[in-house]
Amino acid sequence: MYGKSPVGFPRRIVCLSAEHVEICYALGAGDRVVGVPGPAHRPPEARDKPKVGGFTTFRMDEILQSILLVGGLLGAEAAARALVADMHDEINQVREFSTMWPDRPRVYFEEWHEPLIAGIRWVSEVIELAGGRDVFAELRDHRSARERVVDAAEVARRDPQIILVSWCGKPADLELVRGRPGWERISAVREGRVHEVDAATLLSPGPALLTGLRAVHELVQQALRGRD
Repeated sequence: MYGKSPVGFPRRIVCLSAEHVEICYALGAGDRVVGVPGPAHRPPEARDKPKVGGFTTFRMDEILQSILLVGGLLGAEAAARALVADMHDEINQVREFSTMWPDRPRVYFEEWHEPLIAGIRWVSEVIELAGGRDVFAELRDHRSARERVVDAAEVARRDPQIILVSWCGKPADLELVRGRPGWERISAVREGRVHEVDAATLLSPGPALLTGLRAVHELVQQALRGRD
């Protein structure tokens, strides 16, 4: 970020990650954003801003801290605190609701398909908050995508009950996913629980992540109802 307003806050902002673009707009400072990274798609008006590069990885609690940090830099601390409070309340509501379930379905999240890449840390945490059990939770500590590459046969062996597909920047081909050799035996494929989730709501750790959390939570609930 660069440039200062007369009262000491930035008036021209370059965002190096999509979540910071969304945070700036959510705090009413979208008019000050003068540069965004290529993956920034929310809100729609941000797509017309000049493009710069950047991508980061977060833990769930760091996302809320990032909003407070950006809010402080923008002189929008009250708005940031209100936004964080709302997000925190909703996260707690989903968590508390999920803890009442006696069972947690196994979930495989696919971030990319050539090669297969499992979910980044905050996506794994969203799955657990939503009431699922990430079948590759042990990979969440790996920050780079190459460290989260998984084998198709191993996915089948772990037998996820829900498959969530969210290819960054590319529509998912669910028929391709269902048709992989050996995957016809996977519970999620047999039971019709292979779903695409909007990448903009899960792969960008900003306020839109709540939309992704709600979507995953609903899919987990559907899977549990289907087993009643």
